[in-house]
Amino acid sequence: MDMKRLARSVLTSAFLGHLAASALLFVFPWLLMTRAETGGGRLVGGGALLLLCALLSLWILRIRRARISGLFFFACFLFAGISLLTSAVGAIL
Repeated sequence: MDMKRLARSVLTSAFLGHLAASALLFVFPWLLMTRAETGGGRLVGGGALLLLCALLSLWILRIRRARISGLFFFACFLFAGISLLTSAVGAIL
């Protein structure tokens, strides 16, 4: 097995493992966002979901042609997630 093929298989397995772990992590914020009784709880769930999407969008940076759009999506998800979490503090207090 040559090194390029080995590197590609390691990267693919790392991506799939990260995707599976993130899919498990998506369940809790999704339930919090959909089943919370207060607005602050919904904002925390939505902010956590957006931050997880920001982490997943970092995989786009591996593709050379999509680096600009990958950084754009990462910045948008990160800004929106932090905004929701900081507004949740105001909604809770």
